[in-house]
Amino acid sequence: MNPLITLVSDSEDWLMERILAYAKRQKYTQYTSTLAEAWRASIAGLSASLIESIRQSHKPQEFQPQEDFSNNPSAAFGVKEAKLHRSRGIQLGMFLGLMKYYRQSYLDLVEIAQFSPRQRAQSEAIILRFFDSVELGFLVEWVSHTTGQLTQELQVANRLITNEKNKFLTIFESLPSPVVLLNATDEIENMNSAAAKLFKGLSVPGAIYYNPKVTGERIPWLAKELVEFHSTDQDRCRLEKLLECHGEQRHFIVQLHRMLDVSEKFTGTVVFLLDIEERRRVEEALRKQERREAELAAILAAAGTTAHEINNPLTGVIAVLESIANDPGAPDVGMQAQEALSAALRIKQAILDMEAIREPAYRPYLDKRWILDLDLGKQTPPLD
Repeated sequence: MNPLITLVSDSEDWLMERILAYAKRQKYTQYTSTLAEAWRASIAGLSASLIESIRQSHKPQEFQPQEDFSNNPSAAFGVKEAKLHRSRGIQLGMFLGLMKYYRQSYLDLVEIAQFSPRQRAQSEAIILRFFDSVELGFLVEWVSHTTGQLTQELQVANRLITNEKNKFLTIFESLPSPVVLLNATDEIENMNSAAAKLFKGLSVPGAIYYNPKVTGERIPWLAKELVEFHSTDQDRCRLEKLLECHGEQRHFIVQLHRMLDVSEKFTGTVVFLLDIEERRRVEEALRKQERREAELAAILAAAGTTAHEINNPLTGVIAVLESIANDPGAPDVGMQAQEALSAALRIKQAILDMEAIREPAYRPYLDKRWILDLDLGKQTPPLD
């Protein structure tokens, strides 16, 4: 395989970082995408066109006076980019200026490659002529439209951009959880409908975007955490807050995220809030249930132990009472012994019932107290 093809194919990340560094340094990022993936896509498109051009000819491209750029892969790439950038309102000089730094990025890559002097010179010539072809295709397409056609093209693009903006604004307003956008100085730039309803009592979607009365305000209950967050190199952090909302205290998970903007135009913080009040209530109910189950287990263990410890000596007492009660020589003592025996047998039955407990039942006792009921059946006591 051609060494230049291998080098370009394996260096997408390096090229993306290189052109982004040039664009930041020269302030082109003020007019470009905020997302790294858009820059990666631009490098991927250029590299694919360059590789296809090399596969068609391993020599630098040459041009003729009547060159047909429609059959030239590198020029075709320039034509496509001209249509896209022209409709977005990008000026010709601005595009060509940035393309010079794309070209420089590829030349820088060849400079650091382990190529022989001959390979380096040939690769540089191929790259230079490739970008010449891209620019020629771009220029031919750019000047091929009349003023009326350009105006119509811009109108169509503007409608598409407006509709796309409205779509993402609708998605933002439709998010069920509160979201607040802060600028670089932690002032509120916008908040979605859920956040506006929570903090401002505004229930109409878009109330902040179309009537930004709260822009420029700060979030006082988050000021300390924001300072701490900005002092780190973390992209995000998570914390828990107890907030008063409409006269009611509620717990929230608050997540802070830095803006994912490689162009550094929109430096700021996104604040996400998740209401966990209901979850905390469920967790507290579960903890109460666990405590109750632990108490029941202790009661069962105590009941079994008590029954066992009492039953053994009681068996001996019952045997003695039976012997005295059946003695014909002492009828008076026998009668008293019979009463004592009857009481002892009742105690023994209660002990047997305690030993048989598997799921305790309860009945109310004095002063709203609850005690074990050995005959009542199943009745769940209140948690309090």
